[in-house]
Amino acid sequence: MVEQEKVVLTAFDFIIRGLNPPILAVIMVLIAFEWLTHRRKNWSLLLAGWMFNLVYLYSETFGPTVPVLGLNIDRFAATNLSLLTSAFFLAYFFAGDNRERRAEGILRAFIIAVLTVLSSLVMARFLTGSIWSPFRSVKVAPQIEALIYTPLILFSLASTILSAYRLNKELPGADRLASNLIIRAWAVYGFLQILYYLKFAQNKMAVTAVFGAALLSKATISIGLFRLYRDETQRYYAEKVRQQYENKQQLAFSWFAHELKHPIFAIRLTTETLHAELANREYSKAAKASRR
Repeated sequence: MVEQEKVVLTAFDFIIRGLNPPILAVIMVLIAFEWLTHRRKNWSLLLAGWMFNLVYLYSETFGPTVPVLGLNIDRFAATNLSLLTSAFFLAYFFAGDNRERRAEGILRAFIIAVLTVLSSLVMARFLTGSIWSPFRSVKVAPQIEALIYTPLILFSLASTILSAYRLNKELPGADRLASNLIIRAWAVYGFLQILYYLKFAQNKMAVTAVFGAALLSKATISIGLFRLYRDETQRYYAEKVRQQYENKQQLAFSWFAHELKHPIFAIRLTTETLHAELANREYSKAAKASRR
């Protein structure tokens, strides 16, 4: 029975990890469309964050497990890639509307990220005697390891929640269902970061359940982004058609107003034309009579 549960759990874990890349690809494509089409300039930071999340998942799933220079490269890469995801989310929260404020926001976010890493390494130094202990091929007590990773976990939690808060401020006029799906699922994904502690308890079923909840959150975000892009694109083209119609109306009104401003000139011009025509005819008749 235990072996059967392990097989089911392994299959479920494989499905979850297999579905993550395409869902993340959808999220990145939709964010890129919003960034390029609807001028959401700071969304390039969200795009970078999700891109590093995809690389992190690939590293954790398929990365090398053989130690290199005494370091667990898979754990080292996964930790730093996850940190980059959180750093770009925090940069989105800090970023302003112009280039200078955007650069300032990125700088602030990465300074906080560096301080987070340093605090984690300092804790590792005092708790284990080596700053590289979290990444070395040596066994560390799960409680000690959880304490060492606490700054990184809290940083991921805070940055994701803050980026959801910024999204909530940025999407007040968007489709209500779309914005709710994006913001709430994004916040849920942020709160799930705290459950990273389950990994240190070495509970495979709990970790797989957390990955499943994270996958569901990402799928919900992708649905919300699709609705948002569809709604904004429809509104964009509807506004474009309305603007073209108004321009044509304005052009027609301008022409009509111009004609109404000069009715006397038009009548005088017509009268003069008639007089000239009549005079020509009378002159022709007189010329014919004189020939006779």
